[in-house]
Amino acid sequence: MIDYQLINENGYTFRYKPSINKSSKNILFIHGFATDSNYHDEVADMLIENYNYYSLQLPGHGYSKVKHRSQLNPLFYAKYVSDWIKQKGFENLVIIGHSMGGGIAILASSMVQKQVSRIVAVTPMNSSMWTSLTSLKILKIPSNNDEDNFKTKSLLFHKPENFFTGVQDKKNKEEVLYFLKYMKEFKTLRKNMFSWKLKKELSLAEKNNPIKTLVILGKKDGLISNSAAYKRF
Repeated sequence: MIDYQLINENGYTFRYKPSINKSSKNILFIHGFATDSNYHDEVADMLIENYNYYSLQLPGHGYSKVKHRSQLNPLFYAKYVSDWIKQKGFENLVIIGHSMGGGIAILASSMVQKQVSRIVAVTPMNSSMWTSLTSLKILKIPSNNDEDNFKTKSLLFHKPENFFTGVQDKKNKEEVLYFLKYMKEFKTLRKNMFSWKLKKELSLAEKNNPIKTLVILGKKDGLISNSAAYKRF
């Protein structure tokens, strides 16, 4: 396994793995709400044979700090990502976005269409969320204590008991502590994820997206409604 390089460059923080075959093709991963840039590592290891792999850390998550609370907004993130893509001068970039990152991938790509060849949106934040009771559950998180945050994790899994026993307890505890450490940032971001301006911008970006896009939905997803998102896309 090739180790990641953690790079701080021109105000951006990202993790990078070069292609094993020294390819000129590039993939960018955009993580979701309250996760970070290592969330996709297991998949990334399958891609680096033929792609250079970048994973951009969004401000307010992990080691990427915010300069102002106004940055804790998916609309800011979309501009942040698109500016980085322009700065790097990518061509035929493949963007993979998960959850909130999936919506950001679609928004950002609308600003740099000529530089993006494909989008993979995995259970993406999308404009159907404003009408979905399932998606509105995210308004309840993050909570203020460990017990509630453990319960919150059950929204993310079909059979949570498979993730709350044995070795998974340690991993889950680490994720809960991560929630609690960045509680203020996540609460602000959570509110901004349901602004009407974001809904309007997402709807326009989805409708006018000319880029070949694969949308992956999960029937048992606890936050993104499978039926509502399927109907929307």
